[in-house]
Amino acid sequence: MFLHHLEDKDTKTNRDIYTEKQVETFLEARLVDEENDQELGCQRTCLAEGQCPEWNELLDFKICAKNKMHFSKEELQQSKLVVYFTLFDQLMKERHHQRLGGEVR
Repeated sequence: MFLHHLEDKDTKTNRDIYTEKQVETFLEARLVDEENDQELGCQRTCLAEGQCPEWNELLDFKICAKNKMHFSKEELQQSKLVVYFTLFDQLMKERHHQRLGGEVR
């Protein structure tokens, strides 16, 4: 009976968090040269609100071929460049406005 009570409490808490708290989500992409242990760039999307965020953005990283013209097949196959994607959620601050005497505070 005690475990059943805890399960109900946990379920209610999880449900409340899922339905009541709003989050802003963004995606961060980092381009890293693993061979030289160097970060070549970091970009992030704009904030998206809601439980199922979607983005339609281009994140553009400038990389150059060794010959400054175009990449060879071998250079692309041997590249040690890695793109890391990290998804972040942050709680939205609730905005409470009270109307007093015609003013919004």
